[in-house]
Amino acid sequence: MTTLRFPRFERTLGVSLNELKFEHLVQLAARFTSDPVLEDFDLEFKERVYDENEKNRRELPADIASMANSQGGIILLGIKAENGAAKEAVELPLTEAEVLRMTNMILSAISPPPRFEFLRVAKTTDPTKGCLAILVPKSPDAPHAVRIEDNYRYYRRDSAAKRIISESEIADAYRSRFRESDNQAQRLQKVASDGASQLSRTGMGWFSMSLVPNNPGGMNLTNQSLQRLKSWIRTYTQDSVTRIPAFYVRTAHQRIGARRVKFSAGRNNTDHLSEYSYAELHTDGSGFYSYWLSQNPNGKNIEPQALSVHDSCVTELALCGLRLLADHAIGNAGCHGDALVSASIVLPKDMSNIIPIEFSSNDFSPSQPLDPIPCPDESSATVNLDEIVGSWRGTLLATRLVLADFMQACGIPQCRQISELGELNHQTWPNEGLQEWTQRARLNFNNRRD
Repeated sequence: MTTLRFPRFERTLGVSLNELKFEHLVQLAARFTSDPVLEDFDLEFKERVYDENEKNRRELPADIASMANSQGGIILLGIKAENGAAKEAVELPLTEAEVLRMTNMILSAISPPPRFEFLRVAKTTDPTKGCLAILVPKSPDAPHAVRIEDNYRYYRRDSAAKRIISESEIADAYRSRFRESDNQAQRLQKVASDGASQLSRTGMGWFSMSLVPNNPGGMNLTNQSLQRLKSWIRTYTQDSVTRIPAFYVRTAHQRIGARRVKFSAGRNNTDHLSEYSYAELHTDGSGFYSYWLSQNPNGKNIEPQALSVHDSCVTELALCGLRLLADHAIGNAGCHGDALVSASIVLPKDMSNIIPIEFSSNDFSPSQPLDPIPCPDESSATVNLDEIVGSWRGTLLATRLVLADFMQACGIPQCRQISELGELNHQTWPNEGLQEWTQRARLNFNNRRD
């Protein structure tokens, strides 16, 4: 199963990549005499797998890098070609060892490593045999260099062949990469400001998170996909693990916006702004998540002109929001790889300060309000989506990373709720059900005070 899409190739075959079988490639090769399918800028045929000889140790990384540095493409292993046209589909053994061997050949020779996937195209009658497809999307991290002994070479693909990139093209590629990085930061600010504009700020503040993937995905907005999305987000209020342990997303109201779906709860009747929780999930995999912060978390005013902010509350909300946004990017929009994430406090109107509060369940070291400070700037970091969704420990470590600058701006040296090893420190969490949740999520829980 893959979330990558190559529309031109899929149109040629008449099936999606996830429906592709060896028999479809047999039909493709059978067109050799009448309507041949030719290699192109995004399609390469190889009769055999890349073995370990010196030629292939250079050829495989160069083929992958050339596609990643260009428009992306597919390398079909098990297709015999003549004059660049597919002529015969050859059965290959589909073994995990072969995939791992070629993966190591690629990763050990390309810098930075590009994204790629192996897709097994099996026979219907024998799933252990068929063809292998290497899927290479266009990379936002181009240019990718291939290490050849002590030298680096840059390749790109023109028509059906690869070539070495000139010095001026390499410079242009690096400028493009830096431009894309700036564009991503601007996109993150746009996602954050659009989301914040839908929050009521009358007597309440908000904790907000925004995420923009490095590799944008694609989510179609249809009646069916909207129903699936509504069911998907509902799991964050019903599932005993994903709600961590009380996930603050309610699907009281759903709206469609430009290339996004909006979920809100507690909208007021005057300006229809959200008063409880809010999320915007964009079709490219970007997202915004926000939950309100009580001005008086202990039932009394510590300082009426400043918003009281518990560090434990911020950490829990960041943990919830980051998991939700990463899940959307991968599960709904098909994104993978890294993403830029920001966390911030949205203050009530006519308020500019916050009072950070270090939570502690230790009677000898009670929760302690710190001095009022100006609201910190947003805290941001680059995180890996696959690691966040792949394990709760990955989510915890990414949350700690995203909140690092925010906590320090509040006068707190580090995120005390999460250790450097991805463990939860129970003395800094107020929720009594947290230990039970960590057992369900199979996380370590320590009793040390960080």
